[in-house]
Amino acid sequence: MNGATSKTQRWLWVTPRMPLPPRSGAEAYSGGLITALARSGVGLRVVCLGAPGGSSGADLGDLPIDLRPVASPRRSSFSGILSPTPRAAHNLATRAMRRELDRALAEGPYHVAVVDHLQSGWALPALLNAKRAGVVGPVCLITHNHETSARARTARAVGWGNPTRTALQMDAWKWEHFETRALRSVDLVTAITEVDRLRLVARRPDGQVLVLPPGYDGPRTKRPSPREKASRRAVILTSLDWRAKQANLEELLEAADDAYAKARAEIVVVGDAPASFRRRIESRMQATSFLGHVSDLGSALGSCRLALVSEPRVGGFEMKTLDLVFAGVPMAVLEGSASGLPLVPGKSCLSFSDIPSLVKGSLEAMDAPSVLLKVAEAAYDACRDSFDWPDSVLRLKRATAGAEA
Repeated sequence: MNGATSKTQRWLWVTPRMPLPPRSGAEAYSGGLITALARSGVGLRVVCLGAPGGSSGADLGDLPIDLRPVASPRRSSFSGILSPTPRAAHNLATRAMRRELDRALAEGPYHVAVVDHLQSGWALPALLNAKRAGVVGPVCLITHNHETSARARTARAVGWGNPTRTALQMDAWKWEHFETRALRSVDLVTAITEVDRLRLVARRPDGQVLVLPPGYDGPRTKRPSPREKASRRAVILTSLDWRAKQANLEELLEAADDAYAKARAEIVVVGDAPASFRRRIESRMQATSFLGHVSDLGSALGSCRLALVSEPRVGGFEMKTLDLVFAGVPMAVLEGSASGLPLVPGKSCLSFSDIPSLVKGSLEAMDAPSVLLKVAEAAYDACRDSFDWPDSVLRLKRATAGAEA
């Protein structure tokens, strides 16, 4: 491994997509953990599906990280109709991914094996067999959210007349059983938020789930500043590679775009979006524009007075909220969409019980600069001494050592 020594702990890490450089919140969480572990002296071999365009990943310098991106198209969803494995995990379990995992295991042993995100749960049988053979130590499942409830919410949000509802309900049922088997088979489970920990512990034989919050090592403003000179513009910071994320955005824009246009205000959507989805949505919007992935996020956020955060279907921790907090952008949040942040509704965020209230309240706040400044300052103060990658990594290493013992 790059920079590894014989004394370095060696971990095998299986994750759905290339995590470095990250292009989504899930990849930011995975990449943050991987990088922080490497900086702490752990050598990692990372098996993942290759990024679009065949990128081999970020320049890692001397970090002991051996990225193994696999160039392979995903399996078709049609091929998984009769499989007990849920669609997203089934689609990743290509022959090329299985061969790369077998190759990595042949290069063992490893102190720890990590299944990062339940979408990588297809790798569990091979890793558990390797553990029995002494090739890997404890097997750890790093969850990004509680899949059972998240997938069920996605299915329920689709109307009864929509033909995809039945398919989503069946997939949600598969996720429930897949998640239960995974939680009962591994040595260690982590969750990002306390809310998800409570959902996961019921299915653990030992009732133990480690909360592993994300760190934040991005740019920070010294202090939030007044935003009345910014355009009358709200930002939605997102990544749209998941159907549930697309549905969340579409639902919000259907309610917000017309109201913002009438108020002569704007909405900008920042983050990657499939071209077909972007064209379909943008074509019928008046006040909304898509900026896509931006190289200078700070400038994009600095031109906006506030952020809209509405994630009723997804659950888990929204990594984008940390970018907003530390850029000093006040947030108007649909209840439940900022799980894991130590925010107080009405003080460190503007919180609303439904989307119409969120739209109305955000437009009212747009022209209340003193309110926005107080909210941004309170959010910054609440979060500034939290979200430390080295602390989370230390907790993970201690937990894996305990599982090994």
